[in-house]
Amino acid sequence: MVGLGAQDTLEEAEEFVATYSTTFTMLWDASFESWANLGVSLQPSSILIGADGTLLGKWLGPIPEDNVLEIVGGAAPVGEVAGNSSRFCGYASRYVTAQRVLDGVDDIALGERAIVFDDIRFAANAMAQTSSDALAPSVRAFSDSVRELAAAAIDHDFDLAAARTSGRYDELDVARKAAVDEISDDVNDECDVGLAS
Repeated sequence: MVGLGAQDTLEEAEEFVATYSTTFTMLWDASFESWANLGVSLQPSSILIGADGTLLGKWLGPIPEDNVLEIVGGAAPVGEVAGNSSRFCGYASRYVTAQRVLDGVDDIALGERAIVFDDIRFAANAMAQTSSDALAPSVRAFSDSVRELAAAAIDHDFDLAAARTSGRYDELDVARKAAVDEISDDVNDECDVGLAS
């Protein structure tokens, strides 16, 4: 078993290990990229991988011990926990709130911008993890666009004037807005959260 911490500082990750007396290996990633690449959007989340590297199961939220034991024992089907409409709508609402902050991010102190981008990235990624099968492709594309925009901000240490000078940030923000437009009607029909670019 390996734990993978992201988003927090190294000191916070070490405090987590001390608080919970973890006995398994804990890895730390300050960039959040490992979680994004694994499709992890919630804490806790669990991924069960077989000895041959095959994905055996994936859970958002607390891990159901009995289900894991059934999968390992071959008595349960392999798969991922299905999307949940109320959770999806909760994350959509969180994204809308974060988007409003993002729209005024130029007026936020440089040190606070990382928090804004973490929150918007988290909410978009969580939406992709909990969306219905029908919405999954377009919500994943939307989540990818948010992650790319955040990466462009990170590449310039959240100095958005510098990011815009490169031209990439504005280009990615246009792509994010287009992705929002693509999903907004469906998300608002399902969740009534006022998602708009």
